This record gives sequence, structure tokens and C-alpha cells, in this order.
Amino acid sequence: MNESVYNGSITVNQFKADPLVYAKLKEYSLTHRKESTVAESVLWDKLRNKKEGYKFLRQHIIGQFIADFVCLKKGLVIEVDGNHHQLPEMKLTDEERSRALKELGFDVLRFNNEEILYHGDEVIDKIHSRLSKLPDKKIDEEKIGVYTDSSPTGGSRREGTKFGEGASVLGITGTGGAGKSSVTDEIVRRFLNNFTDKTIAVISVDPSKRKTGGALLGDRIRMNSISHPRAYMRSLATRESDKALSAHVEEAIDVCKAAGFDFIILESAGVGQSDVSISDYCDVSLYVMTPEYGAASQLEKINMLDYADVIAINKFDKAGALDALSDVRKQYKRNHQLFKSKDEELPIIGTVASKFNDDGVNHLFELLLKAIEKK
Repeated sequence: MNESVYNGSITVNQFKADPLVYAKLKEYSLTHRKESTVAESVLWDKLRNKKEGYKFLRQHIIGQFIADFVCLKKGLVIEVDGNHHQLPEMKLTDEERSRALKELGFDVLRFNNEEILYHGDEVIDKIHSRLSKLPDKKIDEEKIGVYTDSSPTGGSRREGTKFGEGASVLGITGTGGAGKSSVTDEIVRRFLNNFTDKTIAVISVDPSKRKTGGALLGDRIRMNSISHPRAYMRSLATRESDKALSAHVEEAIDVCKAAGFDFIILESAGVGQSDVSISDYCDVSLYVMTPEYGAASQLEKINMLDYADVIAINKFDKAGALDALSDVRKQYKRNHQLFKSKDEELPIIGTVASKFNDDGVNHLFELLLKAIEKK
């Protein structure tokens, strides 16, 4: 029988949180992600997107606890003062929580706000030092609260796919009108054709209008490949006019993973130059843009050129496309300090998603597969 409050003992059943507790933890973690402290935001900016060579997850549920940051590959939890790491009814001290996490196979590093804000380099050095001493681990997901039960549709989680253990998540984002849905449709088509025994889920987010509160779930209009027994699509509205993602995308991804899908695509609504929120939810990110971004100086403002694993310049048949490719490559080199890299080695592809069997989209698909296998 699962227990909802920690009582000092460690049992496997206890840390397979029951649905009610898990739902409360999810809501609690999402709330604190939105209300993150300055110190947490500063540290996350250093850890996100494998900037330091390791993949970290943010506000991640482990049993009945919430880790500010966790590297599952190394089993390292990082806690920051001022954040909530458990439900209010749980009255554990930091030491008790550390012991419980250790029983589950996790090491814990704890920093206060001042250390992160004023001695950030030392904090990163300590994290690197601990990571280098820890062996790679396979965390027992049955023990830490990740559900692998069969879904109502009869799916079951698949291990050891071509994309690694469990489902890989590709995040696709970009400006409105860049052709994200057309690119997504072409990726779905190639996936189904190339992997005849694999399944794919698409979670597509459309913007809600401030005036009416409604959302036109228009991404479906561009999707021609989803009428397939191995494909599933779910549309979500942002519910807020200035957001690129719904507050429920994490739960939607969890449901798709539990249902046993091999590959998940998360497509955001059209975003502004500064939005990088999709990076928090995916293993590999794709930024879709067009040659019509304005002056080359505008590229300095696009944050996803720092964070995206792959960049697609769609509608590459438009005038000025080659100049745009050259400018984006130069900006990418500056952002990533890759001044000696050859242009053809950069993950930047010109595509025409509206064209049948486009060579650019074929190349893009190959790049994405390589990026996913390296995750």
C-alpha cells in the first residue's frame, strides 16, 4: 500500500507515488518552476541544454521529493535554498531528505543563494568535481516514481529503441509562419517510413487569443501524415496569449511516454526572439526560421541560436535564402565560439518543407537522428 507521507522508512512501494500524491507533486513543481528564485534561474542558465556537458532536468519529481536539478545519468541531485523540495505536509529536514534520496541511488549537493549569485564559478566547479567522481547509473524508475504501466490504448513502454531507452523528445519551435507544422509533418512522414515498427506522438501547441480566450488549433491543417495507426497527435492551447507552451505539456509528454510511444515531437506556438522555454522539455531542439528575419543584426536577439541543437531555415526557395544561410552560420559561430569550424559542419540546414522529398528536409532528418542518438 502506498503511503502519502514519509514516516522514516524507505520502501519501494512508498516511492511509487500514488496518483493523487503524484498529481499534487506535479502541480507543486510547476508552480515553483514558474516562481523560481533569482539564484535558481542563474544556475539553470548554466546547466540547461548540456552547457556543462551533462543533461540536467529541472524541478524533477523523485519519489515524493522535488529535485531543483538532477542529472539522472550520474544520479546527482542539486538543491538550492529558498525552494520547496517536498509537499508542505512532509516535515523532513535536509539531512533526512538526503538520506532518503541516497537510498534511492542519488547523491545530493546543496547550495545557498549567495554561493550561486556571488561565487557561481566555484559552484560549477564543485558540481563538475562531483560529477566526475560518480559512475554512470541506471536509475530504477519503478522506484523513483516514473510510471511504466500499460496505457488504456494497450501500449507499453519500449526499452532499447534506436533512440535510446524510453521515448526521445524532439522540441520544434520558431517564429509564427515559419512553417513549423509543415516541417513537423515531413519529419513524421520520414519517421514512419524509415522505422516501420516504431510509434510517434505529436503534441502541438497553438496560441490562445487574449480577446476571446479561444485558440484555433490550426497546426492540424498542415498535418497530412498523422492518419496512420502508428501516429498520434494531441493539440493544446497555451491559455495565455504571450506564451509559447501550455502549462500542461509536461504531463502530456509523461502520458505519451507511459503509453509506450517511441518518439515524441513537441511543437510550440510561434515564439518571439527571446523565448527558449521548449528547451526545458525536450532532449533535442529544432529551431525553424525563414530567410525573412530582417537585418543581420536581428540574429543577435534570437536566443534559440544559442540553445537549438539543429536550425532549419525553411522556405529556402525565397529570394535571399543563401545570404540568410551565410548570416546565420556566422552568427552561430560567434555564439558558440566555433570560428574554425567549416560551414558544412554546422547544424544549419536550408529546407523547403512544402516540396515533395526535399533534399534539405532529408538532410535535416538525418541530422536530427544523429543528435537524438548522441543525447
